[in-house]
Amino acid sequence: MKKLALAVSLLVACGLWGCSLLAPGLLIMDMMGVEDERNIQYHFEKDAKRVAIVCHLDRHHQIDVGHFDRDVNNLLSQLVAGYTKKKPEIILAAKVHQWMDEHQDWKTPYEIGQGLNVDYVVYIEMRRIGFYEKEGWKQFYKGTCDASVSVHRIGTDSDQAIPVWGPSSYGPRFPNGMRPLSDSEVTLSQFRELFVRHVAERLSWIFVPHSSSKEYSDDKN
Repeated sequence: MKKLALAVSLLVACGLWGCSLLAPGLLIMDMMGVEDERNIQYHFEKDAKRVAIVCHLDRHHQIDVGHFDRDVNNLLSQLVAGYTKKKPEIILAAKVHQWMDEHQDWKTPYEIGQGLNVDYVVYIEMRRIGFYEKEGWKQFYKGTCDASVSVHRIGTDSDQAIPVWGPSSYGPRFPNGMRPLSDSEVTLSQFRELFVRHVAERLSWIFVPHSSSKEYSDDKN
């Protein structure tokens, strides 16, 4: 209700003082949390029919954080697929994981794309995943994750050379703001699930509409 009242006040002020009709409309949409397609960083090409999203974390990191990459991938693929509605089709994360398990000697995103018979691969390399505010402070949870995201076209040999988009770096942090969560508020498993959801949502913003206000609040870490 506060957002609505503020939006109405803005319209009244613009009527009294005079201003562009477009500017207040855009600002109000952002204040009300309306999703904005202009905030999409990468739009899939028109020739994209089938897309595989791959989140990858080196195996030696999985000893500490489990299959964090696959948990993020499961949710991220659903979020992107919910927006594209099969235009393009987003391959089920379970199929991607199955192929990778059966072909553990893969070397490049291009190989994965050829094996899954897709047109494009979104490749997300994850590094430095942590659940604690400081090493050894296991009573305070603060999720950190560095991710490098690139998009690869699967076609001719020349497509193997460079990605069509990226790589771009992202560093989701959770929770927002300076204050960590304590073990008196959530268990480690609960925090991990919340952090997985946070990372998946933030990475989905590359491909799906979202309000600028969400990006702004996420920067306050």
